[in-house]
Amino acid sequence: MKKIFFVLFFLIFAVCLTLPPTDALADDLTEVRQSGELRFGVSPDYIPFVFYDRNGQLTGIDVALMEEIGRRMQLKVTTVNIAFDGITDSLNYGQIDVIGGALSKTDERSEIIDFTSVYYTGDAKFIGLSTLNLPQTFSYGSLQGLKIGAEKGTSFDQWIKTNLVSPGYVEMKNVFVFSSAAEEIKALDRGTVDLVLIDQDIYEELYRPTGKYKIFYEGFTKENYAFGTRKNSSLTGVINGHLKDMLKDGTAQQIANRFFRMDFTEAEPTAARSSQLPTPTAPAVPAVPVQYTAPAYPTQAPLPTGTDYMTFVSDVTITDGHQVRPNEKFRKTWLVKNTGNTTWTPAYTFMYVS
Repeated sequence: MKKIFFVLFFLIFAVCLTLPPTDALADDLTEVRQSGELRFGVSPDYIPFVFYDRNGQLTGIDVALMEEIGRRMQLKVTTVNIAFDGITDSLNYGQIDVIGGALSKTDERSEIIDFTSVYYTGDAKFIGLSTLNLPQTFSYGSLQGLKIGAEKGTSFDQWIKTNLVSPGYVEMKNVFVFSSAAEEIKALDRGTVDLVLIDQDIYEELYRPTGKYKIFYEGFTKENYAFGTRKNSSLTGVINGHLKDMLKDGTAQQIANRFFRMDFTEAEPTAARSSQLPTPTAPAVPAVPVQYTAPAYPTQAPLPTGTDYMTFVSDVTITDGHQVRPNEKFRKTWLVKNTGNTTWTPAYTFMYVS
C-alpha cells in the first residue's frame, strides 16, 4: 500500500520528525471544548471491548464508556479506527485525543503516554484446539517445540518474548504475531500455530461456545485496562472524574451488562500477578551461545547537495493487509523521515502519483 498511495502524506508532513513539545499538548481539555469533539482512537476486533457490529458500526464497552464520558462533557465523541501498531503515535502526533480498546497499562507505555484510572482487570489464557494433546500440568518445558501466537504489540506479545523466548523455552521462529484475536483463531484452525494467548473474556464471548477450542494454561498474567492520554494532558483528570462517577452511580455496570455479564467494579491498578506456575527449570540441553556477526552492507554514497529524499518509518494508521469494508471511510497515514539534505518547508507538497 505504501508504495502507490501518496495522497495523504500531508497528514504527517508537519510532524514528520519530532513529537510536539509536552507543554504544547498539556491543554487538551481547552482544545476539545473549543472544537466540541473528542476523538477516540481504538483498534477494533477485541470483543467485547471494541469491535464492529453487524451494521458495520464500531461498538463495545470502551466505545460506550467513552461516549458516555463525552455526553457528560457535552462533547461529540468520534471513534476512529487506528492500527494497533500506530495507536500511541497517533495520540502523540495529535491525530486523536484519547486511546482505548482493552489497552493495557504497562510500564513501557507509561513512559510515552499517561493513563487514566484502571477500569478493568483481565486475565490471559493459552487457547488451543480441543483435539490438541498437552500435559495437564503446565511447565515451561511443555511449550518447547510448540508454535505460539499473540496479537502484535500487545502485552501478551511482550510476555511471550520476555518469559518464553528470552530464557530459551520457546524459539523465536515459533512465535507468530497477528493483527487481531480473530486472526489468531484462524491461525489455530489452519494449524499455523498450536496455542494462542488471548484475553479470557474474548474467549468466553466468542470461542468457547463453538466447542472447537479449550483453555490449556491460565493464571500467570493479568492485564489492567485503562484509557491513554498524552503526557501531562489536562484531559486525564477530567476523564478520571467521570469514570469514578460512572462506577459509583452504576452507569459503568449498565454499559458492561450490555456486552457481557460480569461485575464491573472499580479496579485498582495492580502489578502483574505473580506466577502461580512451578518455578521454571533450566532446559535439559544447555543453550549454545550464538556468535553473531553483522552482515557487511555497502556504504551508500553521500547524496549530492540539494537532494530531496525521504525514508518510510512506520504505518501510523491502518497497517498493510488491513481490510476495510465497502464504502467505509478511512484515513491512511504514514510516518516518513526527511533523509535528504534539503529542508522541508511549507512550499513542499505531496501529491498523488499512481
